[in-house]
This record gives sequence, C-alpha cells and structure tokens, in this order.
Amino acid sequence: MPDPLAAAESQTAAFKSESVMNLRLPGDYLRVLAKLPGVNQLQNFLLGFFNLLSRQEGQPLLVEAFILRDALQGPVFQDDSEAYAAALKAALDQGFLLIYSEPVTGMIYLLPGTPQGQALLAALEEGSVSASGTAQAQPTSLEPTPNIYQLYEEHFGPLTPLLAEELRQDEAAYPAEWIPDAIREALLHNARSWKYVQAVLMNWKEHGKGPAHEKSKERDRETEKYLEALKKRKQNR
Repeated sequence: MPDPLAAAESQTAAFKSESVMNLRLPGDYLRVLAKLPGVNQLQNFLLGFFNLLSRQEGQPLLVEAFILRDALQGPVFQDDSEAYAAALKAALDQGFLLIYSEPVTGMIYLLPGTPQGQALLAALEEGSVSASGTAQAQPTSLEPTPNIYQLYEEHFGPLTPLLAEELRQDEAAYPAEWIPDAIREALLHNARSWKYVQAVLMNWKEHGKGPAHEKSKERDRETEKYLEALKKRKQNR
C-alpha cells in the first residue's frame, strides 16, 4: 500500500462536482470485466469504490483501507493483490481518492476525491473532527446477488405481471441490501406475504433499519400492526 504520509502531502480533489450519475449495471459487471484482457483497472477500481459507497446507509465518505481491499480484491481484481495495489496507487496519484492516516491508531482511511471528501480530509487533519466520530462505510459484498424477482419466486411463489410491477417499484424505492433482510424478517414472523415485506421496508425507512434482525418495539410497531391485521383478516374468513 502507498505510504499514506507521502500521498497526503499534495492531495487535491480530482472531482469537482457532487452531482450523482444514476447507473444500473449488471450485478456481475465488475467480475466479468475483470476477466477481459486490456481492461482499465483504474476505472474498474473507481467503479468498485463508488459502488461500495452507494450501498451504505447514511452516505458516509470514510472507508477503512482494509474494508475497501476486502470488498474489491475478489470481484474486481480476481484476488490479484498486485493489481489492486497498482490501481489504488493510480487512484491516489490522480486525486480520485484521498488518504488519511489516523495519528493515534495508525488506521488508514480512504475518501472520494470530491469537494466533500476534500473538506472532510481537511477537518480530520486539523482535528476538528475525528475518524472514530465520523460515519464510516461498513463491510459489504460487491458480489452479485439474486434480484428481487428471483427472491420473490424462491420464497413466495410464482410472479404475476401486476406483482412484478409492484416489485419493480419497491426495488427502486429501497436499498438493494434491505430486500433480502426484509424477506428474512417476514419469514421469521411466518408471514409469507409481500405486503408484510413492504411493511418491514416502510418501517425501516421511517425509523431506521439498525443491525439485521435487531428487535426494537419502536422500530417494529408498524410491522407488528400489520401482522395483527393479517391475523384478524384470517380469523374473519
């Protein structure tokens, strides 16, 4: 890994805009391209980095170096540590990524080379904020996962065109990582109904998701209301 102190001496943000381009890429895009000859490894590295950030709740900018390495080495670099190190160095040299070394712990963090990333780096370096007190990206896998339609058919049964459209809207409305967790919550409550999954998702959006399967009366109240309504509906049939 590049010397963080040397890299930090002349760091400037490469990106000038905070505007976001919404892209819908195939789930195995990074892994497929990684196998092709002549692929721009720096471009794939940056796609992987911003993909990691886009999967986070709360939109943190700070990523521990080992979390980024673990997320990208498999799907993006086919476990080629030298290729990963070379792409990381290029991203730092060009200012696409910024680097911060925490003086006390020695932990190394990476930030996007954007105006917001530059501002956060300056605040960290001057000590007005601390890394421990700043929202950080959490470990997550960039491997492709089953889409919402596959998950529905696996756990609830065949799809209809009307339901498929409903699932499409839900997929656009909530983070992709929430869908499998919400389905698991429904199955834990023995509620094989997409309406229940929607109640879980709406509840998380309103009150916060928290760790997977964390139980909270405040967070779960709308879900529990739906479950009670579902039971009453069955009893009245």
